[in-house]
Amino acid sequence: PDDSVAVVNRTSGGIVAAMVALSAGRPVVSFVPVGDRSHASVIRGCGLAGVELVEVDDAAEIAAAIDRTQPALVVVTTVTSTLARLADVDSLVAIEAGQAAGATVFMDEAYGARLRPVLHGGVKSLELGADLAITNTDKAGLSGPRGGVLVGREGPVVTVLAKASELGIEAR
Repeated sequence: PDDSVAVVNRTSGGIVAAMVALSAGRPVVSFVPVGDRSHASVIRGCGLAGVELVEVDDAAEIAAAIDRTQPALVVVTTVTSTLARLADVDSLVAIEAGQAAGATVFMDEAYGARLRPVLHGGVKSLELGADLAITNTDKAGLSGPRGGVLVGREGPVVTVLAKASELGIEAR
């Protein structure tokens, strides 16, 4: 009941806006499944924000990476474009480590918001405890229109929506 929602023109636009709005000039730590990488929008968003992107694909290393870099933003990609998937327990490790360090935790759930709970019995995005999550409206069982749905704590949602509006990537 305390969560907010915003709609952007596509998931990648919301991710870019989040990187720019929430990184606070500090490195962004991105946690992805083993052997995979962050979505291009995370990479490009960090570039637009002028911040370093630190990618981690090992749950045993995520807390150390967060401690070492002191990010304002941690991104957790639960299911990548190649459909590689993080276990919920690993996502939870990253979420807890990020929040313990004072970072905002953002879940890239373009595919994961539906694939994890529906096909794999996983926990719903915000129930894992992240501050924000974003998913799309045109992939993984949904037929569109193309868009991104951002949900989470009101403060970060409003901050990202304001940046998306400034960049012209909000949805109307």
